Amino acid sequence: MARIHIIKFATLIWSFSIFAQKGTSTDSSFLRKIYDEALLRGKAYEDLRSLCKDVGPRLSGSSEAEMAVRWSEQKMKSYGFDTVYLQPILVPHWERGNPETAWITLKGKEVHKLSIRALGGSISTNGLLEGQIVMFNHLDDLIKSNRSDVQGKIVFLNQAMNPAEIQTFKAYGACYPIRGNGAVEAAKLGAIGVVTGPWAFRWMTIRIREVCITRTVYRRFLRRLCPPRMQRI
Repeated sequence: MARIHIIKFATLIWSFSIFAQKGTSTDSSFLRKIYDEALLRGKAYEDLRSLCKDVGPRLSGSSEAEMAVRWSEQKMKSYGFDTVYLQPILVPHWERGNPETAWITLKGKEVHKLSIRALGGSISTNGLLEGQIVMFNHLDDLIKSNRSDVQGKIVFLNQAMNPAEIQTFKAYGACYPIRGNGAVEAAKLGAIGVVTGPWAFRWMTIRIREVCITRTVYRRFLRRLCPPRMQRI
């Protein structure tokens, strides 16, 4: 009786093995057809080119982003998808107003125009905004400062990247706390604005003005900003 069971079991394994081999062969052929269709007749790369070049960069809330939605809808319909429809949504986004301008007054008499750019999310100045500059060479110095030293002033964060760092991206990454938390810490102490170096960028999560200056301006006026409380911007 045991021998019969063994023979039946061996037969079952042999039958399953033959079936699996046939199934594997069929699957391989079908997968090959999918690859050939995608690689030889697919339109993925052309669609990607069209989206990136014909539509362009698609920043949230921009006209390019809206056009990309229409482009996608038309593309899906052209491929014969059975159901294609759009859903209305709200997209919070920041819009830049008039071009930013700024001037710095050195020691009460020298006036120089600065090349600046407001960072995304920065609120409007509602006209001219003026205040004394208070400079900090490190974010930690700002965090440890007294509110009386910062309130009502414009904070200039003068923390530079480490020039001795061989991996330049690592040096850049070390400045993230400036652009990630600098404006936040300044706002906690009552600052009316923040100026950072040319590497700064962030999406603001608080209501404060933040701008960055170009590298040329940064180098040109850095040494003139001491003592910082004698300067106005």
